[in-house]
Amino acid sequence: MIRDAIQSVLARGMYYRRLLGFGIIVLCIPILLAAFLTYAIVSDHLERQVNRANLEMIEQIQERVDGALKSISKSSRGITLDPGMQQYLYRTDRRDFVEMVDVLDKLTAASRSIEFTNTVNLFLPEEKFVLSSEKGYQKFDAMRDSYPFLNAVGAMSKPKWMMLKKGSLDVITFVQPLPIFTDTPRAYLTVEVDESSFHSVLGAVERFDRGSLMLLDETGVVVSHNDKSQLGSIFGGDLEGWKQKLDANGRSGFFNYAKAGFYTVYAKSDMNGWMTVLNIPLSVMASPKNQVAQTTVLVCLGALILGMLLIYLNSRKLYAPIRNLLRQEAGVPSARGGTKLDEWALIQDHWGNLKNQIGQYHDVSSKQTLSLRESFMMQMIYGYYDNEQPERIREMALQYEIQADAWWDVILIEPENYEQYSRFKKDDKHLILLAISSIFQDLMKQHNVNGYFVFGQDAVRLIVVVQVPIETKATQCRTVFNQLAESVRLSVNTYLKFDCSIGIGAVCDHIDGIRQCYLEAEEALATRITAGGNQTIAFADLSAFRHELIYPYEIEHSLIQELQKGNREGFGHYFEQFVQVVTKCNYPVSSVYESFYALFVQLRRKAQELSPEQARVLSGVDAMKHIVSCRMIGDMVRWFEEKVFPVLLPLFEDAIDDRGKVIIEAAKSYVQERLDLDHSLTSMAEYTGVSAAYFSRLFNKHTGHNFIQYIAELKVERSKELLLNTDTMISEIALQVGYNDRTFRRVFKKMTGYSPANFRNQQ
Repeated sequence: MIRDAIQSVLARGMYYRRLLGFGIIVLCIPILLAAFLTYAIVSDHLERQVNRANLEMIEQIQERVDGALKSISKSSRGITLDPGMQQYLYRTDRRDFVEMVDVLDKLTAASRSIEFTNTVNLFLPEEKFVLSSEKGYQKFDAMRDSYPFLNAVGAMSKPKWMMLKKGSLDVITFVQPLPIFTDTPRAYLTVEVDESSFHSVLGAVERFDRGSLMLLDETGVVVSHNDKSQLGSIFGGDLEGWKQKLDANGRSGFFNYAKAGFYTVYAKSDMNGWMTVLNIPLSVMASPKNQVAQTTVLVCLGALILGMLLIYLNSRKLYAPIRNLLRQEAGVPSARGGTKLDEWALIQDHWGNLKNQIGQYHDVSSKQTLSLRESFMMQMIYGYYDNEQPERIREMALQYEIQADAWWDVILIEPENYEQYSRFKKDDKHLILLAISSIFQDLMKQHNVNGYFVFGQDAVRLIVVVQVPIETKATQCRTVFNQLAESVRLSVNTYLKFDCSIGIGAVCDHIDGIRQCYLEAEEALATRITAGGNQTIAFADLSAFRHELIYPYEIEHSLIQELQKGNREGFGHYFEQFVQVVTKCNYPVSSVYESFYALFVQLRRKAQELSPEQARVLSGVDAMKHIVSCRMIGDMVRWFEEKVFPVLLPLFEDAIDDRGKVIIEAAKSYVQERLDLDHSLTSMAEYTGVSAAYFSRLFNKHTGHNFIQYIAELKVERSKELLLNTDTMISEIALQVGYNDRTFRRVFKKMTGYSPANFRNQQ
């Protein structure tokens, strides 16, 4: 049994090894990273807390030291400012017994006011004696070694704290030169405090059994220490290196004094520059970090052991289906044989076959579902389910996997001018709609909108049924649809290089309202006939711009008058005015169609009155069908100019051609009778009652001459007669034929080759 179990384990191949290996890697890396980060964060936080606590404590101790020094200084100040003391200092003979006793009493009273064990002395260098609160009157010849400031009178003129040695005792001494307002002291007042009693000021020695707490003067000499053997020594044995570290920091701080193996915390006094210093061995400071590191390692090992155990147990459960699969596979060696298997490859093969089967089924199902869904949407748009109950429509939507409860809308996209740059041909409509649908689909993903594409029955426009969740607010829904439509229009302009117009229906909150949305989108798209192409038009915006169209009867009347006169220019001018009036506001499209149709009917009626036979061409035209098929106002104007006016205008011009002869003969008679006038096409058109252009065509048609040339020839012929048959001056002849002298001479020479004077002389 043991052998079979070992062989079974060895037979487990790649899959099982990967399962264990990946599990261990996934477990170890996060645990190790978490342990490292935890140790770094906790140790750093612990170090900051210790540093802050040590710094606060040493500053408190320094405040106590400053308080003690200030108390001593204040007590000495009371003696130095005493009037009796001041008089005694300035006496020439200071050996008077009574005054000496009075001074001793004052010194004794001052010593009692100081809380520490102390002695107050008054040194008089000139008299070479000292008055002491402890010993009274003394000669100080034997004291010069203990009090160095006595060796040179006047050498020390400012107060100073110092460490003195009095036999076996170490005293902290405050020396005040007297009087205080002079640079040449006459005496010295000293307050001596026993170092042992002063050390109690530090007050926390028992808290630092693993470190040392001391007081240093400004030169680095140890003034107070719990180890009395250290008194008077230089701190750390390296005064310069230590002072450099202190000078680099502020009033208080800490640093690692690695050379001496200490972690040092210090605080400076504001009174005399002395320092309170705490030295803690670096091994003691590292102890908390070591404890954190040990705890982290233990927790990390425990987590790893527990995790590996769980991975092993779960791996056996995960491997069980593979083991069963191997047993079912034909031709696979058993585990008892000890042959290692590539279960990973086996799983991949089975998974690949399963994906292929699912993919094939999904492709077939998707094609069928997509086809049925598009068919359903097309039937909804074109009104096949108008008589169905809403519940039935919702049931059909669920069958086609369509969410019925949502915000719905219909967007119509119709391309324009795509043949302009020869990029597309007229037969490329289906290709263009597919390209637009591709752009629309990409933009729907960006706007988080779902949509269903329906290609119109006439392959002219793309119909998109768009949908957003019902949780969306209605105002936000309309904004999203408008932004989506505008993005599609701009993308078509940019990438496909042609224009398109887009109509958007009003938003509805039920699927059976899609038909109404489609009709509203159609109406919105149709307004481009007045608004112009390459725009995005929403049905919701139409109601705010609707105006009532009043048919322009006066313009129609003027247009027909110009038509009856045969005045093409005037007719074109009034037709432009008609178009501007009908389209200058956002009138309903149906009113615009009706106005153009009413104009066509009126023109056709006038043509029938004039010549029923020739007007039969216009009678057979389905004008309303052509007008409604126009996408924009420019298409409608071109239809009139290319299909209606070429039939209509010649009909009226031919009808008035018969009276053209009468008009021309009357004009010729009038010109001959009034040859002295400056006749022009405009003046003759006014005289005959027709337009200048029409009169010019009539004159050219019936005479074969240009009117202006004809006038010039008449005037030259009349002037010839006058030159030959009369003696009238040339300037007067020019006036008689309607010219000024200069113009007459130029015209006459141009037409005859002679000047008027030469012509008369040669004849």
